[in-house]
Amino acid sequence: MLNNLNCKIYDGKTKQDTALLFLCKECAKFLQDDFLAKDGQKVLRAFLTQEQDFFKIGTITKLTYMDGKELKKILVAGCGEGKECSPTNFKKVAGSVARTLKEIHAQNVLVAAPIIMKGKNAHYLDAILQGIFLGAYNFDEFKSDRKKPETINLFFQTKVDKAKDVFEINYNFSGTIIKTLTVSG
Repeated sequence: MLNNLNCKIYDGKTKQDTALLFLCKECAKFLQDDFLAKDGQKVLRAFLTQEQDFFKIGTITKLTYMDGKELKKILVAGCGEGKECSPTNFKKVAGSVARTLKEIHAQNVLVAAPIIMKGKNAHYLDAILQGIFLGAYNFDEFKSDRKKPETINLFFQTKVDKAKDVFEINYNFSGTIIKTLTVSG
């Protein structure tokens, strides 16, 4: 666990209270419905057909729906269009998403992005993980009134080749940067 974030590959069984979707304009047509309950799928599809600016870089849209008796959340994180759809922009957006997840008190988050459902796109998964880990960092290490942040479990739906290696490398890389910030801060 790093910055109170626990990141894992989705096992297909874990219940979530929040679905997080990283989406660029071109990837919207490759969106799979299987990561949301039927009511969530309806809400997301209605949003995507009506809203035209969802893909703008850094736009984070919050949607809610009822799943039985539970209120569920969907976050749609815009990652650009055309040439803007780059790992650098995914990293920037992921940093903003990390802060939003804290604000909405998310606990168990299913993370999806059509671009990380392809085996050769490890660099996009890498960028998302870096952005989330670094964006979740709190610059309050030495404050006397420091509050313990809530743990957020992130479950990534991905088919990236060697995804477990990407997770481990990012955990170590981001951990080193955070230690450096803490010591120098």
